[in-house]
Amino acid sequence: MCPRQRPGTRELALNLPWDFMKAPREVELKLEVPVEGLRKLERSQLLRGNQLPLKGAELVSVYFDTQRLKLRKKGVSLRVRHVGGQHLQAIKRNEPGNGAALSRNEWETDIDGKNLDFEAAQGTALEPLLSRKVRRDLKPIFETRVRRTVYPIRYDDSDIELSIDEGRIEAGRRSSSLYEVELELKHGQSPALFRLAHQLAKHVPATLGVKSKADRGYELFTGEASRPVKAFSVKLTRKQSTQAAFQSIARACLHQLCANTGPLRAGDAEGLHQARVSIRRLRAAISLFSELLNDKQTDAIKRELKWLTGEFGPAREADVFMERVVKPVAEADHRMRGVSKLRDDVKKGRNAEFARAQSAIDAARFRALALEVATWIETGNWMHADDARKDLSKRRYNSRNRRRTAQPPMEEISEAGKTPRRTQSAAKTQVADCSEETPLCQRVFR
Repeated sequence: MCPRQRPGTRELALNLPWDFMKAPREVELKLEVPVEGLRKLERSQLLRGNQLPLKGAELVSVYFDTQRLKLRKKGVSLRVRHVGGQHLQAIKRNEPGNGAALSRNEWETDIDGKNLDFEAAQGTALEPLLSRKVRRDLKPIFETRVRRTVYPIRYDDSDIELSIDEGRIEAGRRSSSLYEVELELKHGQSPALFRLAHQLAKHVPATLGVKSKADRGYELFTGEASRPVKAFSVKLTRKQSTQAAFQSIARACLHQLCANTGPLRAGDAEGLHQARVSIRRLRAAISLFSELLNDKQTDAIKRELKWLTGEFGPAREADVFMERVVKPVAEADHRMRGVSKLRDDVKKGRNAEFARAQSAIDAARFRALALEVATWIETGNWMHADDARKDLSKRRYNSRNRRRTAQPPMEEISEAGKTPRRTQSAAKTQVADCSEETPLCQRVFR
């Protein structure tokens, strides 16, 4: 049995073992909306002015993997969804740090019953992973139970499916609620998807979502739902266009930023640190591609990123001061006069600044910034620049200029805790000491 392509999805040839049949792709955007926001959205003119919603459905989806999460580690998800009297087996492949617009390979097949159909995996990203041992070890690891209401919307000459999902994700004894709006492009152009998202955000407090249901289920299963997220690896090739290279880097930065709002909101200092790292990396990438990103839209993004940096900075500086100065002094001689009061004063100030950072990510300004950055990455004016489509191997730069003009814009305390230094955020995205006129692709993006 061969998997059928979902109607309205795009195709993209990939240099992978299953390249011989072009992998169907879905393009969607997720927005996290509180339950009261969903009710408000349902009453809004945005939906009431369109067709009546399709009949709501109860979706029960069971996700399969091995105990050691072999599929997860390879970026593949496998689920069987029961809706009505139908069973649908779906296989998806997604690159880590994909950003806001979840553009993934997807194969969906009608199957008989709730058991896995391995024949339907032929020609998919799952097929190379299906050794005898993996087939034997696959088992249900979590499930989602969702009430879905679908609104077909015609917007800017594009057909978009707006789905309101409410339900729960369950992994053993762990569970979490799910409230989100999903925009899926069925036919048309991606810019329409983002314009509709901005229109929706005018009606309800919508937060950009960068995690799929599978992502959230795996986090519950592993107990990592509230852990800070570090930067993803970004792999570039010589034949990749400059546009695609910047998008890959920027998507990873945006994903890291949004993924750390949960830990930051929960009071995790490392979550705050990783959120700051994501901003620093994005600002460094903007400097690196400054010749390409020379427009008013980019300037506006840079101003907002600078604002967010200012909201996060004081709390992190207080954490560093406490760990690297106050605590060592207190441990060396806890009876030293004034140390106890200093520690209490720093802690009090740090808590106030951390609350400021938490308020920032809950503000409408941050929600607007995250959505605007996603829109800019995927459909920004910079994409029309002459250099955007050039291969990385053909784009050359002067390393002396690079050092002088594209240094990361932030300072923080060095590891020794003694002297301030320029943050080496770009070190994970490029090698600074290249020879003059070296091709850009020779910088190492790790």
